[in-house]
Formats: sequence, structure tokens, C-alpha cells
Amino acid sequence: MKHSMELTAPAGSYIDPLTVPVQVINHKLKRAEATPPDGRIEPIKLPLTGKAAWKKVAIGIADDLLSVSCQPQADGFVTTFRRYHTTRRGWQVRMRSEPILWESDGEFPKGGRFLSAVQ
Repeated sequence: MKHSMELTAPAGSYIDPLTVPVQVINHKLKRAEATPPDGRIEPIKLPLTGKAAWKKVAIGIADDLLSVSCQPQADGFVTTFRRYHTTRRGWQVRMRSEPILWESDGEFPKGGRFLSAVQ
């Protein structure tokens, strides 16, 4: 995994290290990308800020990546829970959001908040 600074986020508790997973494809390193249910491909970004965190969890012989992030909305905050799971078709991501405030100085959310692994 590669670490860099998240420079596209607003100031304050949204800026800190950003981990970018890489994988070997045809003997070359490439940024890991995931496909959500809608079919578009997006790079995997794992920020670690005051309002975002991630962790690796063992699922059988592979690992899933769980990511949580909280962003302001007009009437409060929305927290998004993402689960990245590797399959024969590459990384897949499932996500869901809740209108709640989450901050990284608390506990990492329980696994039930994240959708189950993609099959």
C-alpha cells in the first residue's frame, strides 16, 4: 500500500494520511480499483482523518478492507460505510450511508454497519 496526503479534502479534520492500495498486474504495480454495483470503476482510497478511518479484516483466505467516512451535509452529517472485497473479477465495493456523525476518536464501527461481502 502507498501512503500520501489527502490534498483534495476541505481543511480541518478531513486532511491526514491517505492510503492507496496497489496490486501487481502483468508484472507492474497499478493502483487498486473497485467496481460498485452500478458498474463504474473507481480507485480505492483509504483516508485516515478525524472523520475517516479504515481497517483490514480477514474473510476466509482473503482480506476485506472496511472504510468509514463522515461528511457534512446541509442539515447535519452523513456517514458512509464501504466494504472492499476481492473477487475473480477484481475488487468489488458495496456501500451504504446513514445520516449520523462519526468521528475517528471513537470506536471503529462494528462489522454489522458494513454490507456483507460481495459474492
